[in-house]
Amino acid sequence: MTAAAPTTTPPSTNSARRCQRAEWTFRRRVWREESRDKAEAVERSERNGYLGPIPGSIQPGSARATSR
Repeated sequence: MTAAAPTTTPPSTNSARRCQRAEWTFRRRVWREESRDKAEAVERSERNGYLGPIPGSIQPGSARATSR
């Protein structure tokens, strides 16, 4: 018997869990950065006095242009 063998969980499920956790933290960070960029774009447009389409949203007129 080897002393390195864990008694609670096999290393395969442990590493998979760790990988999943890392992937979720990475996705959360990406989503937070995207939402922050969108909020900064809104603040910039409001500071400039521009109340047009926000980047990332549906722009008015695009549906009419494609339906023709």
